[in-house]
Amino acid sequence: GVLLGGLLVLGLGLWDDKFGMRPGIKFFGQIIAAFIFLLVSQSFGKLNFGLLGDLLFFLWMVGLMNAFNFLDNMDGLCSGISVLAAAAFAVIFILTGQVSLGIICLALIGALSGFLLYNFPPAKIFLGDAGSMFNGFILSALGVLFAKRNSSFNQLLVPMLVLSYPIFDISLVTFTRAKEGRKIYKGGKDHSSHRLMNLGFHPRKTLSSIYLISLGLGITGLLPSSLLSWVFSFSPWG
Repeated sequence: GVLLGGLLVLGLGLWDDKFGMRPGIKFFGQIIAAFIFLLVSQSFGKLNFGLLGDLLFFLWMVGLMNAFNFLDNMDGLCSGISVLAAAAFAVIFILTGQVSLGIICLALIGALSGFLLYNFPPAKIFLGDAGSMFNGFILSALGVLFAKRNSSFNQLLVPMLVLSYPIFDISLVTFTRAKEGRKIYKGGKDHSSHRLMNLGFHPRKTLSSIYLISLGLGITGLLPSSLLSWVFSFSPWG
């Protein structure tokens, strides 16, 4: 499922980078890629919410593909956050005995770390839509694979926390552009990274600040299961 859906997303991104693509067609392709992954990985019906659970999986995957695409708005940002998110998932999967998923994370970390050496500002190479959407697809797929095996409420917080910075950024941009009557898919200087630079942050300081936030969120993602279990162990309701 990861391989088939990932290849489709990569192909969509390459076509868009080379020739351009209408947003509606790209959105439809993202839905198809998510459907292929969810079908092949047997993820349908794994959440305890019926059809709503499957719709949440679709929203999660398509939303994060676009979130990482939006996040690629300055050198080193999308690739760096992807490394940190993959590292958090790697630790989570290895600690929970899901070694094969941990290996996928380690492969992603290795590839992106080598890429980041040349993508850090001033960048010599760039992700493009092919790279940014692929990162979003892989990381959202890892979140689904974790959630379908750990569907309790506190466990579902784990992938949400690990990937909360891209979710925050696309939510901020979407709200701002909708409020101002602009098309959501049209680029602009209204991302969280741009707002930090408008406050006087140097690009590298901006990256470092966002990296630290993402690192903190990744570490926090390791806590919900053990922390909430500890809290409820003292609950009078047992």
